[in-house]
Amino acid sequence: MKQLCLCLLLLAGLAAQAQEIEKETVYTLSEGEVLATNESNLHLYLSKMGYVAVIDNQLQKNRKYIINRGIYGPFERRSIAPPTLTDKHWCFTDTQKDSNVVIFDGYKVYKHPSSQRTFDARITDYLQSYIMYNERLSEYNIQVNGRSQGPFPNLIDYYLSNYGDSWAVVFFENDGNRYEYYVQFSNGNLLGPFEQIYQFVFLDINQWILMAKKFNTEPIVASGIDEASMQETEELVERYSIITNKGDLGLFERKLVGDYDYEQYNRVAYTTHNYAVNVIKDQKIYYLVNGQLFGPYEDFVKQYDLGIKPDRFNYVVGADQTLYFRGRKGFSSNVQYFKVSDSRNSVAIVKPNPDTGKDSLVINEKYYVGEFYSILDIKFIPNTEDFYFWSFSETAFDTYQLNAYVDGRVEYMGEYSLIIDVLTGYPTVYFTPSKKHWAFIYQDLNTQEYKMVIDGIEYPAGILPKVVVYKDNDGFEYAAWLDLDGNKLVLNKLKFQD
Repeated sequence: MKQLCLCLLLLAGLAAQAQEIEKETVYTLSEGEVLATNESNLHLYLSKMGYVAVIDNQLQKNRKYIINRGIYGPFERRSIAPPTLTDKHWCFTDTQKDSNVVIFDGYKVYKHPSSQRTFDARITDYLQSYIMYNERLSEYNIQVNGRSQGPFPNLIDYYLSNYGDSWAVVFFENDGNRYEYYVQFSNGNLLGPFEQIYQFVFLDINQWILMAKKFNTEPIVASGIDEASMQETEELVERYSIITNKGDLGLFERKLVGDYDYEQYNRVAYTTHNYAVNVIKDQKIYYLVNGQLFGPYEDFVKQYDLGIKPDRFNYVVGADQTLYFRGRKGFSSNVQYFKVSDSRNSVAIVKPNPDTGKDSLVINEKYYVGEFYSILDIKFIPNTEDFYFWSFSETAFDTYQLNAYVDGRVEYMGEYSLIIDVLTGYPTVYFTPSKKHWAFIYQDLNTQEYKMVIDGIEYPAGILPKVVVYKDNDGFEYAAWLDLDGNKLVLNKLKFQD
């Protein structure tokens, strides 16, 4: 990482620009071929730089896939479905002549006749799956690890456990009098019938949560203070059941009388081993985490951080904005914003300072990092106790400042006028394993163009645009991106010089 000193930053930038960029042609476009940018991708694949390039031949109406230097196709796809590229696997589904084809990792190939349409391929460490729709019979089958499960005439969705080889299907039946909703598990267990299913989440091999309304569940009359009129009011409130792998947790209310915001806070948040959701019981607010109720609280939990290990969760709630650890009050209050490292050993906490009008940044309530103007977003670098954060610039309108806290000190990483993506939020900054180098992509607020920043120096963004940083087998660290040079699709690799 470059030092805070502006002179050193400029010198580092000149050195970076002077570095030679290695260029590898991965494909040469023929007449009529274009890169389907919305379907192509870069990723860390098996700890190395991986990519998917989808080549659309607009003359011949077919497609090819360039995946980690392998070429697959041509295919004649009926509908656009981007390939999946994870850190360990890849897959795609397409059509070829009279067959629908699904390919996982290049060597697991499944073919079906044209009347059996394949789509929605998914992959985990243990499972390869996709949906097969029989157009003649109007039936769905779920193909899991090469075995057909079903048929399901009225499939709603299917779910894979994040760890292990378990899966589940949500479907409905209609006997002419009513709709009945079910959840069926891979071990044959069946839940239902339900009048309605609101949400189902499958976590690890044994953990799941279902929010559903059972038949003949009577509503209750509940009273509360109407937020608009501030008058006491009564309403008829529907109830639903929460069922988990630990059993039926009972009935909860679908509404807090007088409150109009509950629906945005009653969706289940989850990681591989933890889930959490705001619930209402007897018109009181609780936080349900891994089958346990915490509360009641005076307001909904709006800030939370669920760990990747079992029984690791933090949240902030209450007028004093108190930080809770596993449901117990923690060491901090007046918490405006917080983030936790993967190890759960470091908590970065933002507190407003009314005297200065700035935000104070502290770690574990012990280590004062500094004051900044409106800290907006914090992200820990994976598997480290270091993090970076975005804040408003103190001097420039519509400009955001990027800093990082690495090895016990704050590093200034520049200011950028950028567009905040509605879905993904602030730009993700990627660090090399040594944490000495970094890169990210952002969309310029003024020009609407995408730009690439590597160690503080702007480069023209690639064709996608995406950038990946990684370390090769010889220990060298790189930034890599795809671009077009005439009709050549080029993989660019910038080797970092320490």
